[in-house]
Formats: sequence, structure tokens, C-alpha cells
Amino acid sequence: RVGQYVMKSGIATDNTFGKIISTNNISGPLQKSDWVYASYSSATHDSGSPVGKVLRGEIDIFGIHKGKVPNTNISQYVPYDKIKQHLDLS
Repeated sequence: RVGQYVMKSGIATDNTFGKIISTNNISGPLQKSDWVYASYSSATHDSGSPVGKVLRGEIDIFGIHKGKVPNTNISQYVPYDKIKQHLDLS
């Protein structure tokens, strides 16, 4: 959901926080329409990190960090439902 706070727990940048800014394709030749775009910080080696939220000690994982949109500070992750769909794990 656009505007929702998320957290990424990465090997390179540890825990970083931001908001979902888009669930649609952001322009660029390599972007995918099923990725989610957010404002949390990330760096090389954070790929594969969990992205989600922590609320009252409960962890809710939304997806897996993919990387950054080139030449921006926008991070992107793949939602778990899209991963499950792609792997036919419904």
C-alpha cells in the first residue's frame, strides 16, 4: 500500500526504514511492474534481504529486497505473493 512504512534488514546497511512510494512500474528499461518501490536506504550486498514491518514485536515480511532503481535513491523489492506465484507455490 502506497504510504505504508517498511523496514529492510540488510547485510550492508542493517535496518533501514522508508515508505512505499509506488506499486507500479517506474520508468526505465529494466523495471518490472510487479516490483514495489520504496524510500528505504540500501546498498550493494543488501539484495535478498527481507522487507516488511515490525509492529508490537510482530514481524510481517512483505518481500525480498531486489536493489535500487539506477541513478536514484529509490529501493525496490519483490512481494512474496509474486515470488510464490512465479514458483507456482500458491
